[in-house]
Amino acid sequence: MGYFIQKAIELDEVNRKKVPLTTLADYTLMAKYDGCHGLVTFYGADLVECRTGSGDPWLSVHDGILNPLFDRWVEIGRPGPYFTFAGEAWIPDTEHAAINGTFRRQSKQPDLRFVQFDTIQHDVKDVLADERTFFERWTRASNAGSSVLLAAEWPSTTIDDAHTTARCLKAGASAYDGCVLVHKHKPYKPGRCRDGEKIKVKPALEFDLRVIRFNPANGEKTGKITGSITVDFEGKELDVAVLREDDLEELHADNNAWSGRIVAVEAMARSSKGLLREPRLKGGPRIDKT
Repeated sequence: MGYFIQKAIELDEVNRKKVPLTTLADYTLMAKYDGCHGLVTFYGADLVECRTGSGDPWLSVHDGILNPLFDRWVEIGRPGPYFTFAGEAWIPDTEHAAINGTFRRQSKQPDLRFVQFDTIQHDVKDVLADERTFFERWTRASNAGSSVLLAAEWPSTTIDDAHTTARCLKAGASAYDGCVLVHKHKPYKPGRCRDGEKIKVKPALEFDLRVIRFNPANGEKTGKITGSITVDFEGKELDVAVLREDDLEELHADNNAWSGRIVAVEAMARSSKGLLREPRLKGGPRIDKT
């Protein structure tokens, strides 16, 4: 699958012969906020285009995000032809499912904040490629108001350190979904980070899975609507409970509303039968992932 953005890979996907990770001296450890990937691109005199991680229009972005980013672009000399701020659309003290729902709305949502984790200067609007190192790109990002923030950073000397930080962040605040190891001297190029540019370090396993069907049900004692979705996990069917009332109402109204769409499922580990232990639905269908 091709990606419009630079896609961090899981730690167990790293080719250790190509990226040995014997030392993390060339990496910085950044918090991974539990939000939705957003992109804000400036070009020309004062033109702007906002997109999701899949390249679709991002319609919920608001002026509290756009104005400070525009001011920062002007402050650093209007680099271009195209200049993109990459980050997570996020809401403090809010679960991912609710953030995802707000992110998907087709009108401005002032509750959204934008946490920057990269900048890209590129020659073609639809090709996010920048030969500058992350260290050079990161100097162009900036805290720019209450709605525009920088992703937090920590030093990390070993993989164990990174795992410890990921677990502490996940346990300590709902804002975080683990960490990302970012290579300070690698360029930005779209696609999976096969050369170790960005590596996810998470306290639990996470998968983007396609929905096969919805299984409606009703509580035996309460009579309330319940149900689960069946997803495709590596060619096997896996049932995941749907808990949010809004999601259940949508699915009971139209049992096929999510069929064929992508949802994020988190689990503690793989089971002995090749499925997942304690699978948990992280939110409704992702508009930023196909």
